[in-house]
Amino acid sequence: MAKKTFFSPIPSEYTSEQWGKFIPLNSYDVKQVNQLPEFIQKVGVVQKFNSALTVSSGSADKNFYGIIGYRPDKSNTVIDEHAFVFIEDKKTGQIEGGIIHHAAYEGRTTNLSPEMTQNLNLFGVTTKISILRLPTSFSGSLDDLRKENIMDGVTANFYSGSLNTHL
Repeated sequence: MAKKTFFSPIPSEYTSEQWGKFIPLNSYDVKQVNQLPEFIQKVGVVQKFNSALTVSSGSADKNFYGIIGYRPDKSNTVIDEHAFVFIEDKKTGQIEGGIIHHAAYEGRTTNLSPEMTQNLNLFGVTTKISILRLPTSFSGSLDDLRKENIMDGVTANFYSGSLNTHL
């Protein structure tokens, strides 16, 4: 799958501890807009979301936090999905992230930096953001998503082909 290259950096105002409380590692949670971090809520498109699927995962060196926001579009006939990604370097404690866009928007987007591209490639972030339904339970483990056949959509968005090495 082709990779998205259009990105708007957003500084993480969350520490590692705050991310861990928001979405524990190797889990998912469906959240309402008012449950998202305030610095995410400030992004204009977020106020158009009706909910968001949050996921997290980790490797030996990095933690990944993802938020897929669902925005009704075209007179509520389709759902437009928006992916926020944040990657924590466990060695330095630095957290880098932002929103991946469907297209380039003058004055808003940049190309991904080589460092961010490398980090996102570790978790397999792709252009195809398509999760056909929300899980039946509002929270659980990534394995629960797999059992509901929803993990494929999350995997296509956020994880590499070697998914099991991140669980």
